[in-house]
Amino acid sequence: ILDGAALVCALDTAPLHMAVALDRPVIALMAQADPRRTGPYRRFHDLTVDAFREPGDPPDVVIWERRRGGRMARIAVDDVLARAAVWRARYADAALADAAAVRAGAVLGEGALPAGAHVLVVMLAAVGDAVHAMSVLTFLKRARPDVRVSWVLQPGLAPFVRGHPAVDAVVEFDRKAGRRGFLDVRRALRRERYDVAVVLQPYLKAGLVASFAPARVRLGYDRARARDASWL
Repeated sequence: ILDGAALVCALDTAPLHMAVALDRPVIALMAQADPRRTGPYRRFHDLTVDAFREPGDPPDVVIWERRRGGRMARIAVDDVLARAAVWRARYADAALADAAAVRAGAVLGEGALPAGAHVLVVMLAAVGDAVHAMSVLTFLKRARPDVRVSWVLQPGLAPFVRGHPAVDAVVEFDRKAGRRGFLDVRRALRRERYDVAVVLQPYLKAGLVASFAPARVRLGYDRARARDASWL
C-alpha cells in the first residue's frame, strides 16, 4: 500500500517511517515528539506539521521531553492542506509517476540483498514496538520471499512472534539473567552468518546484542536519534 502511494499523511508511527524508507513523500503530523528526533529521516522536512515545538525553542536543540496533552488539537486542516500544496509543487509529478509504476507491477527489483539473504532483526521488548516491527518484516517477506529472517527478542514476546510466516527463527535474549543472558545470546548468534543486522531500538543493549552477530552490514540509529551510545 505504501509503496504504491504518491503521498502519505501519518502520525509519528511505523507507517510514516516505512513510507520515508520507500522514498514516498510524507506529511508528518508531529505532536508527541520533536520532529528533529523522530521525524522523517533526512527527507520531506518541508512537509512536516510541527505541533510539538514552541516558538521560543532554540532552533538547533532537540527537545527530548515535554508535557503532553492537547498538542494534536493544534494541527488544523489548513496546516495539512498547506503541506499538500508544497507536495504538489515539489514532489507530485515524480511521486505520481513512480506510484503508478509500482501499482502496475513495473517496479519490483531485487534490491541490495543477495538471493537467499539472512536478515537479523533486533527488537528486544515492548509489544507495541514489536507490532510495528512485524509490519516491516511482513513487507520484506512479501517483496523478497527468499530472504530468511531471524529475530532477537526477550522471552516474554517470543510466543507472540514464533510461528509467524514472516519470521523464520527466534533467538531469545534473557536480559534478567544478567551476564549469562548476554553470553547465551552471543553464543547463539555466532552459530549463524548474517547479511544484514537491523537494530530497531535506539538503546545500548540492542546495539550491543547486534554487535555479537557476524553480519556484513549493521543498520541502526545514528548519533542524533539514539537514546544512548547504541550508535557506536
